[in-house]
Amino acid sequence: MKKQSTFATDLEFVESLPECGKFTMKDWEKLKLELEKFIEIPDSNGVLMQPIQDLYAYFMDTTDISPKFATTCILFLLSSATRLDQVVVIRQGDTHLNIWFGTIGQSSTTRKTTVEHKIKRVLELAQIEMLPSKFTTAGLFLVMAHESQGVLIRGEFSGMLKDFVRDHYNDLPEVLCEVYDCEPEIKKWTKGNREESIENPYITLWTSTQPINYILFEEKLFSQGFLQRFLYCLEQEKYTWYDLSFDPQMHKTSLKNATVLLQAIQGTDITTIRPSTVTNSWKVYQNYCKKIQLQSHKDELSTLYPYYGRIPEFVLKVAGILEIARHSFLGWSPDEDGSIGLTDEALDLAVKMVRLFEQEFRTLTRKVRSIASSDPVKTEKDHRNHILNAIASSPGGVISMPELIIDTILSKNKLREVLESLLDSNQILWTFATRQPVGKRGAPPKLYWIASDDEMKEMNASNAIDNWTKNRE
Repeated sequence: MKKQSTFATDLEFVESLPECGKFTMKDWEKLKLELEKFIEIPDSNGVLMQPIQDLYAYFMDTTDISPKFATTCILFLLSSATRLDQVVVIRQGDTHLNIWFGTIGQSSTTRKTTVEHKIKRVLELAQIEMLPSKFTTAGLFLVMAHESQGVLIRGEFSGMLKDFVRDHYNDLPEVLCEVYDCEPEIKKWTKGNREESIENPYITLWTSTQPINYILFEEKLFSQGFLQRFLYCLEQEKYTWYDLSFDPQMHKTSLKNATVLLQAIQGTDITTIRPSTVTNSWKVYQNYCKKIQLQSHKDELSTLYPYYGRIPEFVLKVAGILEIARHSFLGWSPDEDGSIGLTDEALDLAVKMVRLFEQEFRTLTRKVRSIASSDPVKTEKDHRNHILNAIASSPGGVISMPELIIDTILSKNKLREVLESLLDSNQILWTFATRQPVGKRGAPPKLYWIASDDEMKEMNASNAIDNWTKNRE
């Protein structure tokens, strides 16, 4: 028998939601307990089967990650098992169930790499397609022309964010937005005037990076909508030290049961989730939407406005994923047209979960804004000093143009402009490298080094080429 909402009235639930900024790890722990009980059924021996509890055990019994990080991992896996034809149907259109995640935490202590390996292990066992993690726009089209549905796991998000400032990547955010939105067909013209296209894309994306890379979260990537399409998890500190003396057999059982849940989602005939607009939970959902709309007018951060508009969609995505997961695992059959109803409990849990993720995004935005306002690279003089420091700290005192683009996080056009200014003022010198270092391909790049006031100590072009090549082989 399906469970009813645990909340007496929609007003009681909405008023019970704390203001963003007041959530703590205890709220994630409470959500964990509710999610674990959301799917449960006794097996033939009367033992209660709880596959979401098994997923939590799989991540938390062998790592010291928090319930927040574990919940993020679980929602990503459940979303990765869904299909393009599975949607929540509302008046405004179909809401697909693919979700993109951005995780941010310190190296080593927050176990980002360990978690990625564990995610990949489940995906492999469930036989869910994993696409190449590094790509140009052309490369993405090439891959997705043959396989347009699957999972992308980008181990270091900073590499992608740095790519976006390069000329040949500048259309990638727009393309990825269309991929996220599941546009039926995405077309582009190559430089050779050849049309390429991706048909019926359906991608879930997992990314991770470190707090030091907040500076790469540029305002334009928020305003263009790319960074607005993510749910974020900021792992601020170590949750707890785990006990290394875990039970290997229990771990294998947890992994097996978790895999069964994903396979059940993949094999289900469910295609449509129908919300009922007369239920108590739909009123909860509507009141929540009204609450965040009012908040958006009060919030001082302009980057949050579009995100508030996406929150209702995130709620429907999460609720649809949870509903399909429960129906699939418990063996509940859909109607003849492949549809199921959206229950109060799934929608209640989705509102709670997205509310917690909303706070993560607000925290991220404030950190990004704080760093941007204190960023030393603001004026033309600051740009010049930044480039001079990059050259001076480069191995051998010589740096190439591609290296400068990465180190300074400037666009090519802006970088060229500042370099010309430094050349005109005789602060730097340049030449072409005669070859690439051993093991690297491409045309020899331009090299730059700082001019010396002492002509006797001036580095000539030949020495600069030798220094650069020697220090990169």
